[in-house]
Amino acid sequence: DFLLFFVELNLFIKTLPVFVLIHKANISPSKGLSRLSSLAFGIYLCHYILVFIRYDLFNRSNLPYIIRIIGMSLFTFLISYLVTWGMYKIKVMRKFIA
Repeated sequence: DFLLFFVELNLFIKTLPVFVLIHKANISPSKGLSRLSSLAFGIYLCHYILVFIRYDLFNRSNLPYIIRIIGMSLFTFLISYLVTWGMYKIKVMRKFIA
């Protein structure tokens, strides 16, 4: 049931404007942005596992919603980034990630 939550038209409608805005933005290439983009696929693959963990950590009724949302997002991104970056440092794994 939880997996079907991510496969819906509503999610597409919410993410399309973000994609268009980023695509139209004139962002000059930088070293950090290049590094992040090279790890993006690995981050994407890792984040799904962390979705379940983040709900357990941050889905507390005593936390304000804004703290939950920011906390869940930062936790998922940072841990996914660190796992992917760590795997990228292993020479054998580099060809699968990048």
